[in-house]
Amino acid sequence: MGGTTRLLLVRHGESVDNVADAALSARGVLQARHLGAHLLERPSPLVVPTHIFASDLQRAYQTAEAIRESFLAAGSDVPEVQRHGDIRETDFGSLEGLPWANPAPAVVPDGWVHPETIEAILLRINRFLETSLFPVVQSHLGDGVDDVERAVVVVAHGALIRQVVNALVTKFTSCNCPVLGLPHGYGTAGFHISWRNTGFFECLIEAATPASLTTSPTAFPSGLKVTIQHMNCVDHLAGLTDAISSAKLDSKQKPIETSVPA
Repeated sequence: MGGTTRLLLVRHGESVDNVADAALSARGVLQARHLGAHLLERPSPLVVPTHIFASDLQRAYQTAEAIRESFLAAGSDVPEVQRHGDIRETDFGSLEGLPWANPAPAVVPDGWVHPETIEAILLRINRFLETSLFPVVQSHLGDGVDDVERAVVVVAHGALIRQVVNALVTKFTSCNCPVLGLPHGYGTAGFHISWRNTGFFECLIEAATPASLTTSPTAFPSGLKVTIQHMNCVDHLAGLTDAISSAKLDSKQKPIETSVPA
């Protein structure tokens, strides 16, 4: 029946301003480090990922690197982070950096750049799923090794993760694959949540029956069962102090690693 895949979709840590290609803030670096430690130290530690994908924007890449460095520090041989433009943040065009309450002008001025459409976003999400994620799931199922769990980590952006989760559930259900653990049932409403910095989605993808592996490496396999275990989980942030700067981390400074007593 092949091995199983544990998939984590992670939002990046707090960034300096969350626009353009901002770096992680000092707090964001600490959030990412806490996440990496949590994945190794929790009651069911995450196995060493076979793949780590990240948006090509630096706040996502830096978060992915912090996770990878946690495994390296534990002596694990973990692959390098693969940066992927198809899972980058929405291109907000001329609205970039403006408050959410500011609508687009009724009459756009010369040089106005329209935001990326939902159709364009879904196109690149599905391209990532079909060219990067699904082939990995296929390889885990088809390697002939039963009862072996493997992990894949994807670090991206809050709004995009909501769309990725919805696209995955849609793919699974359209292939009659049972999806267990959905907190709000099927449909998109349950995914319209405010994704917290370093919050993660986690699910286990396994063969419910001997999977009907297709000849195409990008086709979605049948006979799967998916169990959602966490949605926007931030257990690793418990006790993390708020008294840490939201400014860019000074590489010469060591960030506070403990919480401030109440």
